[in-house]
Amino acid sequence: QEGLIWKQLDHRNIVEFIGVSDTNRLGIHTYRDRPCLCLVSQWMHGGNMVDHLRENPEEDRLRLLVDVGMGLNYLHSLSIAHGDLKGVNVLIDQRGCAMLADFGLTRTAYDANLNIVSHVLSSSEMAGTWKWMAPEILWPTDHGCQRSAYTIQSDIYALGMVMYEVFSGRVPFEGLRDTAAILKVYKRERPSRPDDETAVALTDYLWAVVERCWHQDRERRP
Repeated sequence: QEGLIWKQLDHRNIVEFIGVSDTNRLGIHTYRDRPCLCLVSQWMHGGNMVDHLRENPEEDRLRLLVDVGMGLNYLHSLSIAHGDLKGVNVLIDQRGCAMLADFGLTRTAYDANLNIVSHVLSSSEMAGTWKWMAPEILWPTDHGCQRSAYTIQSDIYALGMVMYEVFSGRVPFEGLRDTAAILKVYKRERPSRPDDETAVALTDYLWAVVERCWHQDRERRP
């Protein structure tokens, strides 16, 4: 499914899909040397955005976030939710542009009538991204949803967390176990604004945007 969606995407802020191959042909060793299919994309010289900013602290962070927003807006214009947006899933190309990658959890968010497409998330799909996950995914019935599903609104929530990563240089709820971070979200708590000594390029206006993006009520997000 990821490949079928990815090959149809064409945008300067979406990593280019090259094709499908198997690990034997690519010389990749797997468990018990069993060949596995894998998706091949363009090579991204700058690595992921988190490492890129760590190595290039003077980088224009707002420009990178604009790139992320443009890529996300393109997906949403096609009624596609990314579903796993976080700093390490944003890659930097040779031009220094930020591009969205890792569509392993991408799901069509709406049908032709703008109804949420039914898709119950498995535990494996939810693993590893708890700190970027919107409250309506964690507790769907508490937020008027019948099931956990990635949507455009949940992507916007994750975008708020990515903005926090970019401005603070830290992951959301750094130092907390996933269970403790989830409890904070349940209590409507969010990461604190980084102080001026540690924050980079963060203004009052931008922090207000961050807070709107991760609002508990999905209908009040931008």
